[in-house]
Amino acid sequence: MRMGDVARFARARPLPQQAGALAGLALLASAPFGGLSVVPEPGAGSWTTGTPFEVGPFEVTVDRAVSTDDLGAAVPPPAEGNRLVAVVADVENVSDRMAYLSLLTDAVRPAASGTVDGGNDPFARGPAPEVYLVKDTSTPTLLNPDVALRVVLVWEQNPGAAADPGTLRLDVGGYDFVEEGSLTLDSNFWLPDAGVALSGEVAVEPVEDDA
Repeated sequence: MRMGDVARFARARPLPQQAGALAGLALLASAPFGGLSVVPEPGAGSWTTGTPFEVGPFEVTVDRAVSTDDLGAAVPPPAEGNRLVAVVADVENVSDRMAYLSLLTDAVRPAASGTVDGGNDPFARGPAPEVYLVKDTSTPTLLNPDVALRVVLVWEQNPGAAADPGTLRLDVGGYDFVEEGSLTLDSNFWLPDAGVALSGEVAVEPVEDDA
């Protein structure tokens, strides 16, 4: 199935009980897939689909994930033999100041997923995602306070290198807010923590391109 655009990919509506050409889109339009059991890194908490969790200034709710060959013209296609792994999420800035979305993309990393640029070790943490707005496929950089966006986080994946192509584990780094830096002149910024604060898995549903 060819996905016309990111908005169609992520549009939420009841799951139609249809087969054939509508099957892939129905999977994307269904209610969120349930989170799977996960063994987090020592000291890390866990996140699950449909439940908000904090990443610096943002409240993030992971909805669903798919793998596909085509997310529309706005999203570069994967290399031959690879797939795009896309995670739909709602992101809200719950702080009192404007925040860069790079705080989110810098903190969220796939593990054991075979994502490209993650190195030859399939259990190495993968690269940062590309982020697209669902409503218009633009690539946002800033989010104002009390504003929520529905976004798609996209990675390129080599399915043969993934520990389990049917699941995507996302490790989330933590942040501390620094009102006044002791070693620099900077103030009011988010300082990343070392290690993984949260870890969780989401089922990845394949969407075949029938065109």
